[in-house]
Amino acid sequence: KDKIWLRRSKPSQREYQIMLVIDDSKSMRESAADSVSFKTLALIGTALAQLEVGQIGVMSFGEDVKYIHSLGTPFTSEAGAAVLTHFSFAQDQTDYRGCIESLMAILMQARMRLSGAAKRAVQIAFVISDGRISSNREALAKLLRDAEENNILIVLLIVDNPKDPGSSILKTRVYLGGSKLARYLDNYPFPYYLVVQSVEELPEVLSDALTQWFEMINSRNE
Repeated sequence: KDKIWLRRSKPSQREYQIMLVIDDSKSMRESAADSVSFKTLALIGTALAQLEVGQIGVMSFGEDVKYIHSLGTPFTSEAGAAVLTHFSFAQDQTDYRGCIESLMAILMQARMRLSGAAKRAVQIAFVISDGRISSNREALAKLLRDAEENNILIVLLIVDNPKDPGSSILKTRVYLGGSKLARYLDNYPFPYYLVVQSVEELPEVLSDALTQWFEMINSRNE
C-alpha cells in the first residue's frame, strides 16, 4: 500500500496532469472544513510532488473560479504557502457547475499545449469541498460524464466535520417530496468521491484510491 508514496525510481511511461480544486465558500469555514482542507492540500500536493507524477495546478471556487497555481509551474513549499494566501472562505455560494466547466476548459487547453505522445496525458482533478450540492444535480452529473469521456477523472474529497457527528454528510437526510426521506448521498452527481473526516487517514485511503484510478485510466488508453 505504501509504495505509492515513495519516490519513483524509474521514469513514468505517462505524464500526469493533476489539479487540486478547493471550495472557498463560507460553508467550509462554518463546518470547520477550512483548516482540514489546507492540511489536505498540503498533504496531497507534497505527496504528488514527491511522486514526480507530472504537472500540478491549483484552483479555488465559490461564486467565482480562480486559477491560482498553473500547471507546469513547480509545486514547491514556497508555492504552496503562496497558494494559501488566496483563500478567504468568505464566498456566499458554491457554483459546482461553473467550477467543473472552468476546470474542464483549463485541462483541455493544457492538454492541447502538449506535443506528441504527451497529449495522452492522464488528467485527474481532486475537488476538496464540504460536498453540499443543493441544485442542478442532473446538469452537474452530465458535465461530469462529459469530463470522463474526455479522459478527465474528477474526484471529490468531501471534508466532513468529525467534531459534530450529527451534521455529518453521512447522516444527513433530505426530502424528495412529500414526507419521503433519502440519504443526502443518494443519486449524488459525483461518481467518484471520498468522505474525509481525518487528515491522518488520507495517506492509506488516498494511496489505494490513486492506484485504482491510475490503473483504470491507463487501461482505457492501452
